[in-house]
Amino acid sequence: MLSYTILALLCAPTLPPQAQVPNPPRVRVELQSSQGEVIAGQELQVMLHFNLDPDWHLYWSNPGESGQAPRVRFVGDDVRAPPRLEFPAPERLRETAAVAYGYTDSLALPFKLLVPSDLKVGDRFHGTLRANWLVCNKVRLAEDKQLEFSFPVVASDAQESKYAAAVRAAAEAIPQRRTDWKLAGAGLDGDRLAVNVTLPRDIDVELFHPPQFFAQEPDLVRPSGVQKWTPPAQEGTPGQLFLPVYRGSQLPEVLTGILLLKPLDGGESLTSTVRIPLAKSS
Repeated sequence: MLSYTILALLCAPTLPPQAQVPNPPRVRVELQSSQGEVIAGQELQVMLHFNLDPDWHLYWSNPGESGQAPRVRFVGDDVRAPPRLEFPAPERLRETAAVAYGYTDSLALPFKLLVPSDLKVGDRFHGTLRANWLVCNKVRLAEDKQLEFSFPVVASDAQESKYAAAVRAAAEAIPQRRTDWKLAGAGLDGDRLAVNVTLPRDIDVELFHPPQFFAQEPDLVRPSGVQKWTPPAQEGTPGQLFLPVYRGSQLPEVLTGILLLKPLDGGESLTSTVRIPLAKSS
């Protein structure tokens, strides 16, 4: 069952009269699995696949200056902990009065389900999940959907599903840490945090747009501020990325997030999760 409500005055400072009337759901979501069968005691790779109406967007795990990321939980008497959704790199999205981090068009969020070890061959692994999300286009809608699953338990050689390739691709799209991308805080300069960025020699920064950093923590880097990039002065030296921060912020010991490099030719972006040790300000 899919239900939704309008949350007013969040995406925009004012709402036109027609926006006060509930609209049809703007997002369609499916639970897709890499396998059509499961083995007791093993993990099952699945994903939530969202398709959005044009001009609407969903939110990243840190939604920026507004919004809320999609969530999923078990329902009923099921006491299992909520699954941990994994998020691909987002993009900056301009809303009426804020900048959000999120996604347009479609979104795949992979996660894993653990098949109980006490299930026997011939049993079924089943359950019910409820997904919740906010979707925005001038107004923001809260939508949700209940998703049921049921898989036969086999002894071995579980068969792949028709979604196997798509689920694997979604898992592979999640940013991973690149150990040869080196970032370190270089101190605060007013309301800007300087970060030294050293990239591998085989990355020609002139072929990319300036790096973009998406902070995992919501209370330090200002999404609506301008990130400024100073390229390396010479090969083998770091460039500097200046991040706008909220004035008066207390620096953590480590800043975590995603660094994204988008090619000028429109090719596939390079991403890395990063942990940036920060120099303490005086």
